[in-house]
Amino acid sequence: MDKLFNSLRYSEDYLIGDSDKRIRIILRLIGSGKRVLDLGCGDGFVSELIAGKGNQVAGVEISEFAVKKAAAKGMKIYDCDLNSDWSGLVKEKFDLVLAGEILEHIFDTDKLLRNIYSVL
Repeated sequence: MDKLFNSLRYSEDYLIGDSDKRIRIILRLIGSGKRVLDLGCGDGFVSELIAGKGNQVAGVEISEFAVKKAAAKGMKIYDCDLNSDWSGLVKEKFDLVLAGEILEHIFDTDKLLRNIYSVL
């Protein structure tokens, strides 16, 4: 993914209403007590909700604006392009990986899956 494009395109706060069904389903499926890696975490909005359920959460993001916002919230954030071999930069293991709303930005889904597998 192009870092400049993503920094410009995703340079606003991400807002989701409390009634967003997808978020409620994600939170229910993840549960609590897990180490979660949130791919394309944006400003960390969903990551914060996941952490609020008793999980440890880190994120991967390419947008400069979003990386700064997530880091300002105290989130562990990896500034990586998900189309690269990013897993080598992530020096920890996770119980699960959340990849919500990113697949349309991925050129090589097999590479993405290999990267995900290596951090699980």
